[in-house]
Amino acid sequence: MEQNKVIISVDETKPSVLHVAAFTANGIRIPAQSYDLTEYQGETFRLYMEENGDLSTCKHCDHYWLLAEADIPPKQTETIPTGEKDEKGQEKTTTVEVPLDLSGVTFRIYDLPTKEENDN
Repeated sequence: MEQNKVIISVDETKPSVLHVAAFTANGIRIPAQSYDLTEYQGETFRLYMEENGDLSTCKHCDHYWLLAEADIPPKQTETIPTGEKDEKGQEKTTTVEVPLDLSGVTFRIYDLPTKEENDN
């Protein structure tokens, strides 16, 4: 059965990765694709489809159709002890980046174009 809507999921082993299942639009079969959204932290991520069926995330281009979007949370950091002490006997710490986890992000999925919309 052909899928004619966009279905997305978050990778269970690497939760910064968004999977887009294969689908059909305008008679074109678009293969499944994946996107690591780490670079979009603190921004709005948008996934577009072009008239030829290519998918794009380009922020500075004109596009045919918006498929999905989400506000990606900003980078998070945490301070952890290094296990070492400084010259005053105080615990040394380091700041590390917390990996992006998309599992709590709400993605807005838009309907695919229909033949009526394309005939205009």
